[in-house]
Formats: sequence, structure tokens, C-alpha cells
Amino acid sequence: MRKILLACFTFLIFGVSYSQKYQPVDSTTVWNSQNYWRISSGTCCYVNEFASFQFHGFELNNGNTWLKLYESAAYSRVACSTPCNDGIVPGNFTNAFVGYVLNDSLNKKVYFTTTLTANYTPTTTNIVYDFLNKNVGDSLVWKSVTNSGLPGGPTKFKILAIDSFLFATKYHKRFKVVNNSVLQLSSGVVYVVEGIGSTLGAWNSIFADFESKSELKCFSKPSDAVSITNYTTFATASAAACGTISALPEFKPAIISVYPNPVNNSITFENIEVNSLSIYDALGKLVMQRETVQGPLSVESLLPGIYFLKMRSNNTVYSSRFIKE
Repeated sequence: MRKILLACFTFLIFGVSYSQKYQPVDSTTVWNSQNYWRISSGTCCYVNEFASFQFHGFELNNGNTWLKLYESAAYSRVACSTPCNDGIVPGNFTNAFVGYVLNDSLNKKVYFTTTLTANYTPTTTNIVYDFLNKNVGDSLVWKSVTNSGLPGGPTKFKILAIDSFLFATKYHKRFKVVNNSVLQLSSGVVYVVEGIGSTLGAWNSIFADFESKSELKCFSKPSDAVSITNYTTFATASAAACGTISALPEFKPAIISVYPNPVNNSITFENIEVNSLSIYDALGKLVMQRETVQGPLSVESLLPGIYFLKMRSNNTVYSSRFIKE
């Protein structure tokens, strides 16, 4: 009898351990998010961003494999009872380079950087998710690029409960947490899932600024998809319905890079010949305009914040955004 009980107990231990095995970010995953932020000083001037994030290729650097993250997005003005005609609505774009993502499976961390220099070594400032040795009652760090300089540093979620979530035949540890971010309009309970990220938006939420509301709507792989409602309700969805945003107007499906992002001094354009450009601040005010662009563009004169960039190349308009530190 003792041997039977011992065998059952051993099975339970190994069963729980297996189901809680750490799952890193998978290069075949697609994330669909919605972001919502003010674009003008008007009381009701907000814009919706419907965005897809996915990986295209990788780069080897200093012994590490960095996944290359790209974003496609469509924008629309939010309906409002008070007429709002000012503020610029960004142009749609496809396959714009966002940055590099590195899995550290041994230490259960995910790193992010917008640029890679020779022999690059990530530091704690590059950590966007840290799942190492987390238990109920602990704080789960969620690194926001735009709030890293605020008092207290990155946002910390208090862990309320931990369970496992099955996605694409693999169990992912799921943390139920209290969202205490001062930079998100959404509040209350959200989830953070190993290998998937926050239901505030796995990637777009790390760029969210003040008075923003970002939300992960669904995530998918070629044959599996999950939809999320109100940050907390997970349900099986159609992989086709959670596919990548495509066939957007105003932007050719080419991989165009504007980097570094965030930026301190100047930005560089890759895979595009910029004939002219305009830069707008978060309130839609034109802050810079150039009829010709040769080489890197200096943005040292801009104040810290989020900016929208419209570029014209061969009679086609391209859009992007960047953060000035």
C-alpha cells in the first residue's frame, strides 16, 4: 500500500512539474492588440490602433539569437459625442520593424532592445518580462519602455493566483495579477502568461504612454488561436480570425525600418528612399517638416515623447511612430 501511495505521489509531483514547465516566446506566434490614446488636446480626441505583432527572421549577436519583431497596424478615430476634428490619425502600415526579442529560458526572462551593436550584452534595463521564482503574493515586473524613467522604475503587478493554460499542446504558466500601472487607463485584474505576455498587450503595452489603454485581443499559431475578453477571459478562437493584419492602404508590404526607437539624437531609415517627411507630436501638432532627407535625421530638438512620422517615397505615403527620450 505504501509503495502504491508513493508511486501516486511521485506521479503527481512530476505531473505538476511538467505542466508548469517554462515556455519561452515562440517565433511562430502572432499577437493582435488594440491600443487607444489621445491625439489632441480636445476632450474626446482619441484614436484606435489595431495592431498585429509577429517575428520575421532572427539575428545572431554575441552568442545570442535575437528574434526580429515587426508590427502591422490600422488606425481609426474614436467616435465621440463632442465633435473632434483636430489631431492627426496615423496612416496604416505593414511590417514595420519594432525591435529585437531574446529568450533566456534558463533564467525565465524575456529581453527587448530596439538596436543591436557589435557584441551586444543585454542588461536588466532590457528585461520586459521576468518570471523567475514567482509565487502568489510576489510582484511580477512588467517593463514599460516609456515609464522606465519614472520614480519607482518599471511597473510591478501583485500576483493573486497562478495556474496553467493549455495553448498549442503546451502548458503555459499563467499569473493572475493586479494592474497598478499609472500609465494605463485600464485597471483591475489582468493576466500575464509565460511565452505570451501581458493581456494589456504583449508588445504594444510596453510602449504605452500616459492616458493610453492597450489590450491583447487574441494570439495565435498556424493551427491554434485564443481570444481574450476584458483582459481575463480566454477562449478558443479561429486561427484565421486571429491572423496578421494585411492588405492595408497607404503602405506597401515591404519591411521598412526606422531606428533606433526610442531615439536620443537621430533616426535612420532603411529600405526606403525618403523624398519628404512630416513629424507630429502626440497631440497632432506638426513639429518638423523636411522636403529632402539625406542620411540620418536629427531629432535632438524634439522634446521627450511619442511622435508620428509620415514619409513620402515615390508618390507613396508611409507611416511610423517613434519615442524621443
